[in-house]
Amino acid sequence: MRAYRDFRQPEGSADWTTTEQWVAWADSVRIIPSVAPTDERTCDLCHGAVGIRGDGGFYKTCQHCQSYRQVLSAVVPIAYSMSDGLESVLHRYKDWGDSYSWLSYPLACVTWDFLSRHLECIQSAYGRSTLGVVMPVGSRDRTFNHMKKVIDSVVSWPLEWHFDLIQKTDPNSDRPGRGRVELDFYQITTPQAVRGRDILIFDDTWTSGSSVASAAAGLRRAGARTVVALTIGRQIKDPNSGWGTSNILYERARSRTYSRERCVICAERT
Repeated sequence: MRAYRDFRQPEGSADWTTTEQWVAWADSVRIIPSVAPTDERTCDLCHGAVGIRGDGGFYKTCQHCQSYRQVLSAVVPIAYSMSDGLESVLHRYKDWGDSYSWLSYPLACVTWDFLSRHLECIQSAYGRSTLGVVMPVGSRDRTFNHMKKVIDSVVSWPLEWHFDLIQKTDPNSDRPGRGRVELDFYQITTPQAVRGRDILIFDDTWTSGSSVASAAAGLRRAGARTVVALTIGRQIKDPNSGWGTSNILYERARSRTYSRERCVICAERT
């Protein structure tokens, strides 16, 4: 059972006017432990857990990302997501109604703060991304576009956002199979908008990565030059999962706070 945690809107936050205030709050309640820096015990694409070889060494890539590399140039998560941290924030925000709509502000401000500091890192490594494509809503039961509300919570962004470029081919479908790149799951509504461009695809969290990877496949097929995934969270397993380096990553996330000056690109991998 998930150990979800509740949150109360901080006193006086209705009068907050800067992203700095929301980022400080998010860090103070320990919901955004930085993924960077990473090391050999994390997947070199998605920065999640990897398997342990018979000789005690670590596999370079997790089992899912071996196929994702064909469509994704990089995955750039901002923070680790755990059940009593960022996952709880997203759960409340997406599924608990208007009383938690205020959580769009810390999510937006953390994303804005990260991009204002590290979009240049992404552009230097993977092309001049100036077009951000937002993932469509995954759940058929959700009544609002939670990612659009996050973007709309900040007035000015350092890149251009599009909300309808990626759509499900079958509107009644839920999400691609775990760990699979499903080439026809999404369609690109305006292929000429992405042709020859470096695209930043944005989602709230990376779990198995199949949704983002399948969307990236559609973008590449439509002519995108490169596709980089930006996610607020990188979901990690709770302790005692027993697989690979999962417990190591969990303990790492527990010990970290938000490091504004480092991302998985500019922080040296150890």
